[in-house]
Amino acid sequence: MIRFAKCGGEAHSIAIRIARAATGKTKVAISGYHGWHDWYLAANLNNKSGLDGLLLPGLDTAGVPKELEGTAFPFHYGNLDELKAIIDSNPDLGAICIEVQRGGSIDISFLSAVRKLANKTGAILIFDEISSGFRMSIGGIYKNYNLEPDM
Repeated sequence: MIRFAKCGGEAHSIAIRIARAATGKTKVAISGYHGWHDWYLAANLNNKSGLDGLLLPGLDTAGVPKELEGTAFPFHYGNLDELKAIIDSNPDLGAICIEVQRGGSIDISFLSAVRKLANKTGAILIFDEISSGFRMSIGGIYKNYNLEPDM
């Protein structure tokens, strides 16, 4: 299926909503910058510095519904142990969302391991290529590496 959106942040919010609907699970593991939407900023509700290494330090959560607390869990790109800890403590994880590349090079072994974890847990794997996708190849970076996300 296909959905159209006006911008990358909106497209990503649509992807999260679809993943939650498809799995029936609301929790999301996130790595990278994915916009200023409530589902993403909810990571700072439990811990005001939750997104410090992924976005801007000290992002205020004013206006983000408290009901979203405990639904978004940040992990650092390349740190498989952080992601495994999130998965172990959240069996109801519905999606794993990764910004594939921003400034550095792609870590294919890490992304392959994430793909295997998503398959094992039943979480939808979302590659956020909004900043990088068409710079490397038409259709997205993942096509260069034979590593396909769910979305």
